[in-house]
Amino acid sequence: MRVSVIMRTYNRGYVIREAIAPALCVQTYPDFEIIVVDDGSTDGTAEVLCAGLGTNKFVTSVTIQTASQCGGEHRYQAATGDVVAT
Repeated sequence: MRVSVIMRTYNRGYVIREAIAPALCVQTYPDFEIIVVDDGSTDGTAEVLCAGLGTNKFVTSVTIQTASQCGGEHRYQAATGDVVAT
């Protein structure tokens, strides 16, 4: 069973890598994905994700332009898991 973990962020480029990397290091369940939904950050959050975690096969970054979209179904569209955790 595949698990999708959805994490929302806004202007957290300074801590986003530290929030995700430790979980990846200790993860033992093999079939999961982390989807980071960036709500149009203006501090370079997307660039930090691409530079620090972009090559990790478990992490996907999705950029949304407005906060209203983050609350809706848009954040689930990238999920491929049988179970989705938010």
